[in-house]
Amino acid sequence: MCATFPYVLPNAFLPSNPIVDVMDAGIRDNFGQQTTLRYLYTFNKWINENTSGVIYIQIRDTRKNDISPIKKTKDLSDLLFEPLFTMQQHWSAMQDFDQDDLLNYMEGYFPDKFHRVIFQYVPQKQDKAAALSWHLTSREKLDIAHALDNPANQSALEYVVKLLEE
Repeated sequence: MCATFPYVLPNAFLPSNPIVDVMDAGIRDNFGQQTTLRYLYTFNKWINENTSGVIYIQIRDTRKNDISPIKKTKDLSDLLFEPLFTMQQHWSAMQDFDQDDLLNYMEGYFPDKFHRVIFQYVPQKQDKAAALSWHLTSREKLDIAHALDNPANQSALEYVVKLLEE
């Protein structure tokens, strides 16, 4: 039932009475953070007593807090349609803001033992980003693989290695 993107794939329906129309969980939590944080909260005492800490790794297909710039000049279609699509365009950034807030609370349950690491797909050329598709082209696969060479991702990888060696 995941990946039921509106207009791309059909909605899933549960065989119940009444029938339940199911939407992709990404509408609420695109990266599964809330489930992860609930798990960590539930077991925080055990984790603190029996481990050296938590390495929280997030792998993103988008840049964190990526907000499109506001157009300086607008035509008629912008004036008509921009209000309708503003929420959609900024949905990911709104989730980031909300989930960063939750992560800040979570760090308090693991004093000096909570390490957050983010890997992000940043395309080499913005206009050549990998498509949201079931079938990636060879060029798109290569672009995703090269995202590991991004300086921020290299730094994140070095940090994970350092944490694991401690």
